[in-house]
Amino acid sequence: MINYIFLLIIIPFLLIINTADAVEIYNKNGNKLKIYGGMNQKYRFLHSSSSTNKKYDKDPSEYMLGLFGETKINNEWSGYSCLEYRGKGFVSENSIDNNLNNKISLGLIGFKFGKWSSLDYGRNHGVIYNAKSLTNCHSFIDTDRVFKENDVFLMDRASNVITYHNYNFFGLSNNLTTILQYQEKHKNSNSMQENGSGWGSSIKYDNRKGITAIASWFSENRTSRQIIDGQGDSADAYGVGLKYEKNNVYMAAFYGEGRNITPYAKFTKFAGKSGNLELFGEYNFDGGLSSSLTYSESYGNNMKSINSTLFSKKRIFSRQMNISSHYNFSKKIYTYIDYKLDFLKYNQDVNVPEESHDNILRAGMVYKF
Repeated sequence: MINYIFLLIIIPFLLIINTADAVEIYNKNGNKLKIYGGMNQKYRFLHSSSSTNKKYDKDPSEYMLGLFGETKINNEWSGYSCLEYRGKGFVSENSIDNNLNNKISLGLIGFKFGKWSSLDYGRNHGVIYNAKSLTNCHSFIDTDRVFKENDVFLMDRASNVITYHNYNFFGLSNNLTTILQYQEKHKNSNSMQENGSGWGSSIKYDNRKGITAIASWFSENRTSRQIIDGQGDSADAYGVGLKYEKNNVYMAAFYGEGRNITPYAKFTKFAGKSGNLELFGEYNFDGGLSSSLTYSESYGNNMKSINSTLFSKKRIFSRQMNISSHYNFSKKIYTYIDYKLDFLKYNQDVNVPEESHDNILRAGMVYKF
């Protein structure tokens, strides 16, 4: 076991990106260009919760490269754009599996009006992401994908989105930030990843003394292929996040509920109702060591099994805990070790979530710029 841990610490390393840390590569005549990127080369050691067998997972390495540009129009207006590209490090150069292809994760263009507001259009994060981001503190912490599916309404990254930000609640308070979002109707070969038109909003309160609260909501029309399941002609969700951060302590919580927003059964059905709870706590010791604990639980209701039997009672999708420690060598580089403890066994009858329920031990090194 010691050899396994040694290999896990030496082999993998993870790069986490924040656009605030992006490197400026051009700045002239009011035009700026920044670049950021990262590589996530993890190798996980799994222990099945249903047996004593130990196994290695396939290499889940990923990489990302982003560009952020800004141009000054006049003293009040500026234009900006963002393009972010992601790929899988374990995919062969001649891979024909479309699910593993490299892809554009973000791509938008917009205008900023002084320090007060901005408006952009393209592929962006949906409004629910804003509330959930308070507990999404470390990318190496693993939670099943309930309430963070991409291209499923406005849960996470989504296409054809118009987003308006106001950074001082229309001049009334510097502690409030509001977001209004509209998504156009979008077709897809997979009916689970298409949507009708709809609206979303989010409001953030920050007292500048360590407390932050975010509430998000959206409602969208379902497409003709989606409503044949008899679960209604709309999909909607709300999420509430709360954070306390002061001195060496970081604590956060998220809770959300939704209708027709959680795919299951290998992305062929929607849960009529679903919910998600996440709790996160971290303490930063003097000298660079930090330890954190995460608990998450997701559930579904009004679901059909593979043989179309209707389950009216609540069924648990995931219930897990992450125990993590990381050591900061500097603001740019740290190393970590993380253990995910899964409390459930895989439910073949409902076939959700898509990932098997295994206990996972991971370690790595993080560098960010």
